[in-house]
Amino acid sequence: MAKKLRTLDDVVGHRSLVQYLKKHIESDSIPNVAIFYGEPGTGKSSVAKLVAIEITTRHESKELKEDYIRNVVDNNEATDSIKLFNMSEIQEKEEEIQRVKAEISVAFTRTKRKVLILDEAHNMSKKAQDAILTVLEHLPTGVFVFICTTEMDSLRQALQSRCKAPFRFSNLSDSDARKVADKVITEHGITFDITREMAIAVICNWANNQPRKICNLIENFDQGTLVTSKDLELFVNVTNAAAVIELLKYLYGSLTLGIDYVSSLNVDDVFISILIEVCKVALGYTSNKLSQKDNLYIAGFMQERDKKPILQFTTEVAGLGELRKRRIVSAFMRSHISYSGIMEPTNVSSGSAAEDARVISENAVRNANNLIPRATKSVPTLEEMFANADIIEM
Repeated sequence: MAKKLRTLDDVVGHRSLVQYLKKHIESDSIPNVAIFYGEPGTGKSSVAKLVAIEITTRHESKELKEDYIRNVVDNNEATDSIKLFNMSEIQEKEEEIQRVKAEISVAFTRTKRKVLILDEAHNMSKKAQDAILTVLEHLPTGVFVFICTTEMDSLRQALQSRCKAPFRFSNLSDSDARKVADKVITEHGITFDITREMAIAVICNWANNQPRKICNLIENFDQGTLVTSKDLELFVNVTNAAAVIELLKYLYGSLTLGIDYVSSLNVDDVFISILIEVCKVALGYTSNKLSQKDNLYIAGFMQERDKKPILQFTTEVAGLGELRKRRIVSAFMRSHISYSGIMEPTNVSSGSAAEDARVISENAVRNANNLIPRATKSVPTLEEMFANADIIEM
């Protein structure tokens, strides 16, 4: 397992933000209410925990600081001075909301300071936000509240205005992402049958430079093993298959949650290729690019369901000349099962299913500008990409 961040000096990227935090920790002027926001997997919660440890142990012993690091960082457990809340689990439960409010006090803390970290805050209900808002107006001296979220817009404007510092976390730069991948590969002791530089480039591209996804991908391979290009390609395809299958559930489930899910996806040519394979199976055929388990699951899931939503969504997305997230979300909304009554009905008969799948996979719909859609191009293997790619310097 990759080593977790234990000090702010371990953070890769976010240079200006880290410098700001270190400066204000040293001067004891960190805002008592702050929002850590940005894409999933960019380090928001990890950095919030490190800042919390620095605030609460700044004038304490080295032993106490190490104890807090073990609890909060290594084990994701609260201490008397650092409280961790997953706000997606709070929702409308009055007793849970009161439990959060009750922690707004420095009573019974060794350090006379307390930090509440409210993670996944975009999932907070209106009731929970209102409750938090009232206590933020009169925070006791020594109490800090750090709100971590992937979506600032999900927080009420009044709640945002209470926060004196919004800290934005972006995906890493190419250079910083490669540093993370290189470090985790070294810690994990794996090697490749291709150049290390090329493997890192593939991993970072797939992960969209998100440090958590980079670490998760590398840690899926056994320590000290040789990872072949086929292994790497298979993992990327399998991961995309899981993502598309999850998307399939939302296409026939919650529209609002589905929009959030689609918005969080990293959509590329491989994703589109897997989407086409999932659509084939949904229409009643077998894909040799998906596992037998995935084939059986999709077939069972679609057995009693209308084929139109997945067929329409795949056709629209595969026909996009430019993979912009807004267009994909728009295609999802138009294709969702809840809109089936609004759209003109399409008869997806068993006789036309094979032809539909063939048209999608071999000649996706061209867009208005007559651009060649991404999905009509065969997705190159890693060997093909490596044969033509330039060497990337680290």
